[in-house]
Amino acid sequence: ATATWMETAVAGKDQDATGYVADAFAYPELCFGTVNDPNKRAVQYGEWPFLQLLADELGLEAVRVYWENVALYDGWESLEQTLAASGQTVPEFVARYRIKNLARDYSLAPLFDATVWLEETITGIGRWTFTGEGIQELGANYFRFNPRSGGYYAGIINDNGLLELWAIGVSADTLDAIPLGRGGVVDTTPYSSVYLMVFNPAYDDDMTDCVYQSYEIDVEQSKSPASAVLFQFPATHFEALHEGN
Repeated sequence: ATATWMETAVAGKDQDATGYVADAFAYPELCFGTVNDPNKRAVQYGEWPFLQLLADELGLEAVRVYWENVALYDGWESLEQTLAASGQTVPEFVARYRIKNLARDYSLAPLFDATVWLEETITGIGRWTFTGEGIQELGANYFRFNPRSGGYYAGIINDNGLLELWAIGVSADTLDAIPLGRGGVVDTTPYSSVYLMVFNPAYDDDMTDCVYQSYEIDVEQSKSPASAVLFQFPATHFEALHEGN
């Protein structure tokens, strides 16, 4: 991922990295950093936007610091140490990365020719679930949330208490990231579209043994106050997700 990211940092639009992004965007449910993907490790190369997020959030030198930590620490501890300086954890930062991918908030996004995979469209109250196999460690599923306009409670169940839920509200200018935790309320009224992201915050050092976690999403109407927006990404390069992406 760093190798392909360096192409974008040095060569700009003359890079050969953007073609790999479609592989990573097609399999967001796989564990982050996996060496076992259907495209023979192309997903790893396509995860270079994570390094761009690291540079965007922590400064360009953060990528160098990360590699210095790789020399000092084993496994995930190198990234944990890099993020600790800003008070962030690996799950927090990867969840942010998964939402940034939905927003396509990258300067080279017009060259991606891809959006993240849409798992399903939720059209109303009831119980909903995934169409694939579930979510591996630090992976995500994305749902279009398209009931009638109003306030709704959405919560994760039957997942052994492992997963977390985010709502992402899309307007003309921004994508609002709203953490729902195990469950929370989202008001669809202010947004042109809304997405739910189910995220698996678990991770370990065995990148060859990634395990799918199943789950269901309960949706109910709610008059409770909506959960608060935690952060935003610009909608400049956002493209609506479509079935079969």
